[in-house]
Amino acid sequence: MTREQGFTLIDVTMASLVTGLLMAIAIPTVETARQRYMLTAAAREVAADLRSARLTALTTNRTFQVRFNCPSPRDYRVIEVVGVPAIDNDPNRCSLAAYPYPPPNPGVAPSQDGPLRTLPGQLVFGQLQNIQIDRAGRVTPVGVGALPAVIGVASPHDTRNVSITVAGRVQSP
Repeated sequence: MTREQGFTLIDVTMASLVTGLLMAIAIPTVETARQRYMLTAAAREVAADLRSARLTALTTNRTFQVRFNCPSPRDYRVIEVVGVPAIDNDPNRCSLAAYPYPPPNPGVAPSQDGPLRTLPGQLVFGQLQNIQIDRAGRVTPVGVGALPAVIGVASPHDTRNVSITVAGRVQSP
């Protein structure tokens, strides 16, 4: 007498049910972890751009501003302060149409404006303030605000803060 080897329909059904149950439990956990990772990565990118702006200010001997929610929510841009109020205070200063990146005339100020950055997904800026970085790397708030400056990057469920001290030290999550 020979025995048939293999799985019964009940074995296959039970294995499928257990696999489906485990996936139903794991998928929300994986999605939550992905959202936390994206939030932390975005906050670290903002911090890296702030550090880069400070380094550029020091190496080029120029003053820069970092403007948030400019030209629209979720956008930010590092811009060169040229000392001409009509240019420095231009409401279109963050616009790539008005002030393209890279500049078409590199020798004509402002020639050091950075690219326009946008937060990914559903992330927004929470608590924040625009900052100015002088030629010595010192940071001052633009408009109303105090130091250390805090820039919040927020998702619908959580926030990561990036802070900048007077001396220009950037602390990120």
